Amino acid sequence: MKRKVFMFLILIFSLIMLLGVTVFAKQLLIENSDPVVMYVGESPVSEELFRILMNREKAKVSALLPAKKESSSSNGYWDEDHDGITPRKLLMEKTAEKAKYVAAVYREAATLGLTEYFDSARFDKALENENKRRKEAIESGEIIYGVPEYDKDTYFTYIFSNLEIRLKEKLFPQDTITEEELRSLYKEKQACGLEKSFEDSRKGLVAEVSEKLFKEYMAEKCAEAEIRFVRDCWEIEIE
Repeated sequence: MKRKVFMFLILIFSLIMLLGVTVFAKQLLIENSDPVVMYVGESPVSEELFRILMNREKAKVSALLPAKKESSSSNGYWDEDHDGITPRKLLMEKTAEKAKYVAAVYREAATLGLTEYFDSARFDKALENENKRRKEAIESGEIIYGVPEYDKDTYFTYIFSNLEIRLKEKLFPQDTITEEELRSLYKEKQACGLEKSFEDSRKGLVAEVSEKLFKEYMAEKCAEAEIRFVRDCWEIEIE
């Protein structure tokens, strides 16, 4: 009897260990296929997402820190010294801040059932399908709006801006904006020279109040989240 109990316990222990190894292997596969650069709270930011956001910040950094005519850096523009800061460092800082916002939007949207979190494989497949759809539409003579073909940066901008709109509408529906909020904003605009009547301005005021509430809400969510790097972002090549 004791031997049977002992063998049963051994079997249970073996199954638990096997399950643990399987879960670990799956997690390892996920991390290897879509490596994580940083976490915003508990939300992962993959290398692909980090790269996309980095590409969107490059022009801003270049405008803030214009290239020097005579660079002392052997590594080119991104490692030039600009009074103690390099374009690379500023780019990484701005990308991390943008990632913090993007992760917060995805987290809130996922909580409300509007989307799943960013996944590189799913994103790449959606991009492929969208470009295929656009190509077939053009070939058949249909009218399409926007670019004939997306790259990763422009497609992310497209899907993320739409996600922001959907999240804002879910959190702050325009029909819930109070008359008091509208009139308060209207008075501010009158003081700045607005001449249109309140009723003529209503539609724009509603949209502006909704946008303001959304920005304040997301700023609060971003402030609550902590950034934790699990990989040195300096290793990511700037294209």
